[in-house]
Amino acid sequence: MAIYCLFGWWSYGIWLCLLFAKDVGHLATLLMLSYSRTPGRDLLISAVLPFYPLYQAFLKTADAVAIIEELLFRRSKQDNFVPAKVRDVTWHW
Repeated sequence: MAIYCLFGWWSYGIWLCLLFAKDVGHLATLLMLSYSRTPGRDLLISAVLPFYPLYQAFLKTADAVAIIEELLFRRSKQDNFVPAKVRDVTWHW
């Protein structure tokens, strides 16, 4: 289920970026400033808002790479996090 959610997130994100990228950012900034008691400070903080989707995309990319590596190459079998005696007796698909 998590794999479907991950690829669904990517599909939705690409669709959203293609259609509404400029409008969503401007709308979020205007809404934030309209409810703010200190608009000067919040306008300065909102300067990082354009970079937040890039950070989220980076995290989702790392998540997708980890899932695909696990599905194709079974990387967790080589992980030393689990003791060797436990790794050896577990079922490896």
